[in-house]
Amino acid sequence: MDKKEFQFSKGNRKLSPKIIIWNMPHGITCRGAGQCKQWCYENKIVRIYKQVQTARIRNYEFSKRQDFVQEIVAFLKNQKETIVRVHESGDFWSQPYLDSWKEIARQLPDKTFFAFTKSFDLDLWSKLPNNFLIIQSYGSKWDTLIDPKKSTAL
Repeated sequence: MDKKEFQFSKGNRKLSPKIIIWNMPHGITCRGAGQCKQWCYENKIVRIYKQVQTARIRNYEFSKRQDFVQEIVAFLKNQKETIVRVHESGDFWSQPYLDSWKEIARQLPDKTFFAFTKSFDLDLWSKLPNNFLIIQSYGSKWDTLIDPKKSTAL
């Protein structure tokens, strides 16, 4: 595995550097984007930091590989961080991709995963491991599909 094939970041202004973050390119992976397109902070980030979009597109391409789960599990096993944020930027762009993250979490029970999503048309809840928190985020074109009994955020 060539480390340049994908990239995680650590923390940000709001999150501890003890959290490792997997990002995807916004727009092409944001299948449920609605009102949020107008105020998406990612638009500003990619204008200021050109290399960010390149890295996120590389992650997107890597996520399509058959060995995605195997390679990400191997990488995360060697990281001291125990919390993984899936998508500071981007979203679950397909059911197989979402299922891959469920499998990654299942194989790493000592780590905690969390993701904000607007991809409410996908099967978010079945076979979701206990160590993976999915948070439904308002501002999508499918807000009517939000399950109020599950985790939500504005």
